Amino acid sequence: MTVKELLEKLPQDILTGLSDDLEIGLPNSKLIEQLMAEGKTYISQFLPEYTEDQEKILLPSYVLARLLERKNHLDLAEKYWNRFKEDVLAFQKMLIRDKTSMGTKISVSSAERVFTDDELSRW
Repeated sequence: MTVKELLEKLPQDILTGLSDDLEIGLPNSKLIEQLMAEGKTYISQFLPEYTEDQEKILLPSYVLARLLERKNHLDLAEKYWNRFKEDVLAFQKMLIRDKTSMGTKISVSSAERVFTDDELSRW
């Protein structure tokens, strides 16, 4: 996910209000890019091989939570952290379920065989 994609996904006025320290009326792209990089590292601690689709769900929550914390909106930040945690847990459960279902399929096949009397006597 790129900064541009994140800026398109989230409301501009909220991003501007939470990141525009210079008061120029635009979101602070450098700050958002930094938070996204931190977020990707943070996500990989819980989901080492996360997908782009998972990133598109988790990263906005992470960035918003961090931006809200910066502006001391801790109650609202906590809601985004809770959403982030719920999504991570859901993805982890899916991963475990997928690994379990892949790991339990066992098949055995054998061609029919007729043993000779000599082979049977050795057993």
